[in-house]
Amino acid sequence: MKNKPAIISFTTGLLCVFSISFCTSQSNNPAIEAIVAGDKLNVRIKPDANARVVFQLPITSRVRITQSLNKETAIGGMKGKWVFVTHEQYGKDSRGYTVKKATVEGWVFDYFLAYENRYKPAKSFNYSQLNISAKHYSAEYYFNPDGTYKKIHHVPCYIYTDGDFSDSVCKGECNSGVDNKSIDCISEGRLLQYLNIYKGHNSDMFYINEKNQLCSFICNCCTTSQ
Repeated sequence: MKNKPAIISFTTGLLCVFSISFCTSQSNNPAIEAIVAGDKLNVRIKPDANARVVFQLPITSRVRITQSLNKETAIGGMKGKWVFVTHEQYGKDSRGYTVKKATVEGWVFDYFLAYENRYKPAKSFNYSQLNISAKHYSAEYYFNPDGTYKKIHHVPCYIYTDGDFSDSVCKGECNSGVDNKSIDCISEGRLLQYLNIYKGHNSDMFYINEKNQLCSFICNCCTTSQ
């Protein structure tokens, strides 16, 4: 199989304005998705640890794997395969709308990718609490050393009335005509881990940043200490 070259293309519609080598069409075959589980993952122009780095992906970046080398290799004692990935970058336009700004493609060492089948129950956890406050979302998480946790989710009534919270114990009432009212929904979960990525109950996702802080995927809200 011929290896693909690395590409960074900045797009407007279907135009490739800039690329390190040349633009290629995307495969119609289903691609595997994964999350970058290490900070500043090198995207290289070839599947080689000495190949030129064309981009660095921050932790939590989502990628699609469209090609993989069959041979497993070891780099610094870490075992993995070289895979060709695509990452879409988004940003705000002049009107404040979220739009695709760039497509990054290239080869990465997949030891640092969190596939669904790589998550295992966290054996220990050194963080005790994380508070999240974002638009339409507010919650406190209380963690135990064994990786179990309790979540208190402050759910706005306009979300609660249309949502499914059957897996939570909710306290309070939602009265019609009160837009700013919320109720507390309490749920429990257990953390699954791969490297610096943690999955919890339903959509609860966390990561450890380069400052060793626990952060949430939702708003990049982080703890100040362990």
